[in-house]
Amino acid sequence: MKLRVPPVVQVLLCGALGWGVAALFPTPQFGGSWRLFFAAFVSGIGAISLTLAVSAFVRAKTTVNQLDPGSAEKLVTSGLFRFSRNPMYLAMLLVLTGWVIWLGAWSAILAPALFIWIMTAFQIKPEERSLQLKFGDQFTLYRTRTRRWI
Repeated sequence: MKLRVPPVVQVLLCGALGWGVAALFPTPQFGGSWRLFFAAFVSGIGAISLTLAVSAFVRAKTTVNQLDPGSAEKLVTSGLFRFSRNPMYLAMLLVLTGWVIWLGAWSAILAPALFIWIMTAFQIKPEERSLQLKFGDQFTLYRTRTRRWI
């Protein structure tokens, strides 16, 4: 792995960055009375999705350690993994997006954009190389029929 920072720490750092950018560079606020409800809704969908994705790994008896994808014993392709190769990261993105909505500042949108870039470049692509080596044609088939994010 190129970046040895757990994804949950990366999402927290991006959330802090979003807060900092919103505070230092105030932009026109968006939303209204619906904003807090929508923020909770988006974050809630993310939390539920993360729980479902992690539980799929637990049921399959494979590792959820994102820093060592080579230790995976099974390729999970069912449940949310039918729609996204990375539903855990997508779920974290939803929670982060909920946070940005709650902040209500357009400038904070930098946080989810940065999270997508960091995760794709430094987490997902190295994971994919590792899974390709480990699972070969099985991963190739999965990769061709399932999108990376959504």
